[in-house]
Amino acid sequence: MASGYLFQRYTGQQTFLTAVIPALVVAGLFQPAQSRVQDLVDRTFFRQEYEVRQTLTAFSRGLSTLRDRAEVTHLVLDTIARTLGTEKATFWLRHPERPEYHPIGGTQLQILPADSPLPVWLAQQRHSFMPQAEDSSSPASELRRLEAKLAVPLLAEDRLVGLLTLSEKRSGLLYTNDDLELLNSLAQSATLALENARLHEERLAILRQQLAQVTAAQEEERQRIARELHDGVGPALASLNLRLRTAGKHLSADAAAAEELKDLADLAQSNIQDIRRLIFDLRPAILDEQGLLPALREYVERFQQERGLQIVLSLPDVEQRLPPHLETALFRIVQEALANVAKHAQAQHVDVDLHWDDQQVSLRISDDGQGFDPQEAASRARQGRHLGLWSMRERVEQLGGQFVIDSKPGTGTAIQATVPLNVGALSTGTLSTDS
Repeated sequence: MASGYLFQRYTGQQTFLTAVIPALVVAGLFQPAQSRVQDLVDRTFFRQEYEVRQTLTAFSRGLSTLRDRAEVTHLVLDTIARTLGTEKATFWLRHPERPEYHPIGGTQLQILPADSPLPVWLAQQRHSFMPQAEDSSSPASELRRLEAKLAVPLLAEDRLVGLLTLSEKRSGLLYTNDDLELLNSLAQSATLALENARLHEERLAILRQQLAQVTAAQEEERQRIARELHDGVGPALASLNLRLRTAGKHLSADAAAAEELKDLADLAQSNIQDIRRLIFDLRPAILDEQGLLPALREYVERFQQERGLQIVLSLPDVEQRLPPHLETALFRIVQEALANVAKHAQAQHVDVDLHWDDQQVSLRISDDGQGFDPQEAASRARQGRHLGLWSMRERVEQLGGQFVIDSKPGTGTAIQATVPLNVGALSTGTLSTDS
């Protein structure tokens, strides 16, 4: 009203907008202040509800970006530790193939059978379990054996996919009903996120299996073509070369004919070299017969001679061979990486470093070339162009590994591939350490 009066006094006009427009301006100016005041009131008079709401909001926002079960469990345990001050919280997730629950987080080392008292009680009652001190039931005894005060079920429809156990608070205070409500809300959200992560992992596993089958079929076809070239076209060209040179000698009196035959023989010899190189690129026999390390030595030596690059190859001094599918994948990654360097990088020097232990295999390839923008390269790959990096990444991820590209224009490029290696996967063979 006051704004309308002032507007009428100075303009001499009185309309409906006389009151509405100034009111909207005032509301717009004071809306941010009103929000801050409301937030302050919530903090002061409804602190518990405010903290719960903030916790759930931040938790939900964090879950929306996660697709890995390990990341989901870490977020839940971190939220519980920060919000409730729990001394120790442990996730127990059901094994995908066996009727038992395995711990994630905390310091638990044992396995919890699915038919043990605590999981059975949680599956039947479908709510949190916080026994009194005098409770001597089997579920309560098992919870104490786990050094916990409270258990929360993770329910997906009718299935108990896991449980969450909490020890006492660091403050020594007991868990309240508000704490239980917060835990139940966290458990519901976490269960949904875990199920989504599980489905995502299953889809990835199916895709990787399909990709592995396609890759295996490609390698078999490469091997077949290489064998046919080696056994058919190669010997035929060698025979043709020999006969042309023999015919040239018989026609020594006719200099022009002899020279023509010599040129044809040289052309056949050049084709023989091309066929040998093609056979090696398709599927080098040395990779199957002697293993990855001799194959890499021979390939790098030939690549240096043909492309004029200086390549430093660092390999482990061992007598073990990797699994055949892993040796093939690593050889193809080196092959693709060096081809990319020769074609795009304008580099002078390349370092290839391969090593492994009982846990993982690491391959690093770096050059001093012109570098590139990885995001731009990924965009081109999605459009079906420059698929080399995409091919290498897919090979590594198919093996459950990680593929990292470090590059920017003007600084060269380094790619790092790390692949898990199961203990016992190394096998002693006839691998030669000589090139």
